[in-house]
Amino acid sequence: MTGPRVRCGRLGRWRVAHGVLAVVVVSAACGASPIDDDELLRRIRAFEASLDGTSDENRMELLREFADEVLHSELSVSSARVASTYRRDNVTRLYFGTDYDESNHLYLEDIDADFHRLFERHEHWVSIVKTYPDRQVSFELAIDPATYRRLEGGQGVSFVCEIAAVIRGKSVYCRAVEVGEDAGMQGG
Repeated sequence: MTGPRVRCGRLGRWRVAHGVLAVVVVSAACGASPIDDDELLRRIRAFEASLDGTSDENRMELLREFADEVLHSELSVSSARVASTYRRDNVTRLYFGTDYDESNHLYLEDIDADFHRLFERHEHWVSIVKTYPDRQVSFELAIDPATYRRLEGGQGVSFVCEIAAVIRGKSVYCRAVEVGEDAGMQGG
């Protein structure tokens, strides 16, 4: 598998308070291996648990911290199944969010406009699903046309992708880095 495609030393959130610019440098683990889906689910569960009883303001701060933690991380998933391939001709607005209330969404275009531009009019997509003990997760991957042509519904796959958004802990949007067949998942 390929190495990480994170931007080493990228700048995270910034804020001006009392006339002072504060910049949070996001520690991108350059040279690190991709996290696996079990680790991502552990982080999602910990984030969800941290929301219990929090105010809306604190909820958004926790959401920003979670987004900073997982955005641009490479994710490795095996033993998953293609639900469908699809094409989009409209703008895709990706976000981090815990519910359907747009006031609780943290949009990718506001966090990393350059990364968002890679997705906003991306045409070829695949929806890949995997079931865990407490949820089914849909991984929505922006893929190239050649990968789009070779994937079909029901096919077992493994993949590595760069995380762009996590929605309600059940949908993960990514830019595909590598997508391959998973021999252990064939025929089911």
